[in-house]
Amino acid sequence: MSPSSDPRLIKAQLDSIQSAIGDLRRDADGAIPEIEDPQVRRALVSLSSAVDLMNTLVVIALESYRRELEERIDPQI
Repeated sequence: MSPSSDPRLIKAQLDSIQSAIGDLRRDADGAIPEIEDPQVRRALVSLSSAVDLMNTLVVIALESYRRELEERIDPQI
């Protein structure tokens, strides 16, 4: 990480990305019961599952980076 980058800003951006992924999944899940076409419903279920997997991978990939950011924000952690 570049010493000049603001860890609070970076952490806020990461939080925003994860929030957007969560919103996408909730929107897909919320639309599923309203869809009558079985093919479209299956496609939305697949999309929701893919977004859930993407969120899991993002969380795993960023875990150590988040810890580093939190240590830079509050070195006593």
